[in-house]
Amino acid sequence: MTVADLAAHEQRVTRVCFHRAPDPDDLATLAGTAERWLTYRNMVRSRFERVLRAAFPRTVAGLGEAFEPAFASWLHDAPPAERLFRDVPLEFHAHVASQLADVAAWLPDMARYEETIWRVLGIDDRNVPAVTEISFERPPVMNPAVALLDVSYHVHGKRKKTTPPPPETGLWHLCVYRDRQHRAATVVLNGLARDLVASWIDADVSLTESVQRVAAARGDGIGPKFLESLGAMLADYLERGLLLGSRAG
Repeated sequence: MTVADLAAHEQRVTRVCFHRAPDPDDLATLAGTAERWLTYRNMVRSRFERVLRAAFPRTVAGLGEAFEPAFASWLHDAPPAERLFRDVPLEFHAHVASQLADVAAWLPDMARYEETIWRVLGIDDRNVPAVTEISFERPPVMNPAVALLDVSYHVHGKRKKTTPPPPETGLWHLCVYRDRQHRAATVVLNGLARDLVASWIDADVSLTESVQRVAAARGDGIGPKFLESLGAMLADYLERGLLLGSRAG
């Protein structure tokens, strides 16, 4: 089989698995019976659907009957390009993101939140720099499995997977991270905490300097109340495993 023949074979298999309806010519050309290839098609599509339902349980529930056509559209128009299953939800979300608000106003935020959880759970944490106890004179080291997200709907509450979020809108600063039990956890931050955490992710300046920069940018004075709140926040984040300590060396 030549390279061109192999490429043509792969394209036929892709069409059989991902197009809305397999082309009879493709089924006739591929070795084996049509029934065998249709069984294989169902197995492939079912595997992708299970991954999406695991990554986006409440988004899928919110889509309701619109999920199946959205799923079919994604496979037909923009089939998975990456080889790892961990990338499947990210590719699906990229395809359907612009359509979600047509189903429910809160769905875009829900999908972004669930995608963030999926991404955080898959972050590689093997390259964390050496850490020592927290010091204001050294750069802080955050848990590498962390992401910040702003949402306009309360999509982060602990409710049943099929329960939509409350209808009221607002602004929530979310910090999603992987805890010590390798589970996704979410902390709701105020504006100051969000800016501080953002400055501590991949920080290259000391904790003192990062705090001073954030306070200056916000126009906040660093007084006793500020320092008391900062101390409580640092203690909380260290206990959670969200903040690991300070960079050693």
